[in-house]
Amino acid sequence: MNWKKIGILCCSCLLTATSVFAQKKKKRTEKPVTQTIEQIENNRAYIQLYDGSTFIGDLISDDNKMLELNVASNDTLTLEHGLIRRVLREREGTTFTRRGRFFYNKGYFVNIMPFTLGVNFNGASYTGQILGGVHLNQRISVGIGTGFEVYSDRISGFGYDVYTTPFYLYGKFNLSRGGSAFYAYGKLGYAFAVDELQWDRNDDIRTSLYSELGLGSTIASRGPVRFIFELGRHFTLVNGDITSWDWQTGNSIRQSFTKLLGRNTLKIGIAIRQ
Repeated sequence: MNWKKIGILCCSCLLTATSVFAQKKKKRTEKPVTQTIEQIENNRAYIQLYDGSTFIGDLISDDNKMLELNVASNDTLTLEHGLIRRVLREREGTTFTRRGRFFYNKGYFVNIMPFTLGVNFNGASYTGQILGGVHLNQRISVGIGTGFEVYSDRISGFGYDVYTTPFYLYGKFNLSRGGSAFYAYGKLGYAFAVDELQWDRNDDIRTSLYSELGLGSTIASRGPVRFIFELGRHFTLVNGDITSWDWQTGNSIRQSFTKLLGRNTLKIGIAIRQ
């Protein structure tokens, strides 16, 4: 009698285990849920395969087995996930390059160009800047900036130095619609002379109008920080009085002048979200 009960119990356990295993197998063989284009928050993507091939396009659908991508030629590619090495989704407010790097075209940006990295021409001068602003669209950005600049110049054979802190409005126009790989920029503002740094206390140097026009380039990256280069020409309106010494006569000479001081500059720095 006891053996009969044990046999019935074993058969019940076996049937229960078989039922559970069948249910799990059914779940595994169910068709995976496909994410349609309406469900994808940002459907622009960069895809790199293990064989080195790369594609940029709009995601049509994506599941755990297959991915469909609409490319620029309006063809639809169906790719197995096992062949895909990397999928990068285009962030909101960015534009992809062919290598999966991107430029920002929305939100804030910051440029930092310390004078220690500046290379300047047309006489001794140093230029540094920091500015911030917003991207209005893929083409236009605006902002405000400041910096520290030093110029060396000569009037009637006598040298003088100008130390200024400019404050200016900044505008940038991307020459390519995809981003700031190449752009034109302009600055317009007011330069304040820093009298405390004048070597000769008898000199009275004043500055006012400040402007700059130039071209720049941004090296795209896969992060928010990237290198930038700018080549431009800026102007500062300088006027004042300088005192020099005539060694032949032994007399001091006082000269008044007004001059639009121009400099060509090549600046190297870093940008955040440009």
